[in-house]
Amino acid sequence: MILACLACVAGYLGWTRFPDDGARYLLLTIVETNTAGLIAIPLEGDCPRAVRPDEQARTLAPLRPEYAPDRRTKCLVVYDVDFAGVRVSSEAHKIRSYPHRIPLGNPITIMAGAMPSGEAPGADSVNNVPIPVCDNRFRYYAGDMSLEGISNDGTATLSLDDEVVEVVPGQAWTAARIREGDRVGEARPGPGWDGRLREAFNDGHPISRLTIINHGFWEKERVAECGR
Repeated sequence: MILACLACVAGYLGWTRFPDDGARYLLLTIVETNTAGLIAIPLEGDCPRAVRPDEQARTLAPLRPEYAPDRRTKCLVVYDVDFAGVRVSSEAHKIRSYPHRIPLGNPITIMAGAMPSGEAPGADSVNNVPIPVCDNRFRYYAGDMSLEGISNDGTATLSLDDEVVEVVPGQAWTAARIREGDRVGEARPGPGWDGRLREAFNDGHPISRLTIINHGFWEKERVAECGR
């Protein structure tokens, strides 16, 4: 009886820990962009995305079958890491319950002469020696993010450090951290946002930018053939 009452209250407030429709999932993209710290450029250029969403067709193309949403997937999070214009890592997180921890800033390595792809960067090579792709000291969004839940309308609630972030479908949240000397400060969109980032970049100050995009609910049956 108590659980039923709590469920009614949650529905009245418009927030639930699980979407009601098991045929759909919420699609989120997290993009971490860094201007400094790239050590090794993968031979094949950009790392292929773990999944590629086609916004117009509302169809998802996973790189591997295990990246596709399954019947228990409530939310699919694609986490891409970019250094100096090169995508060095792409992960797919299939979220089945909340809260769900999304680790940010994990070390990224490739094997000598190889290319990272998907959730487990690296491949066999002649030397079989892992090489760091980037210097994590220049990644200022390292730590844990948590997806706390989603509302009935698809609004995602996340926690980052000590902040609660809400992103509604069709919109994005973004922020940047800039290192100037021994200090790392944060910049948010608003008056002077573009100018501050441009000035910091031109002055050679390392920048990390984090962007969270809410693509809304997608149908699980609309999954294209796996591959690049």
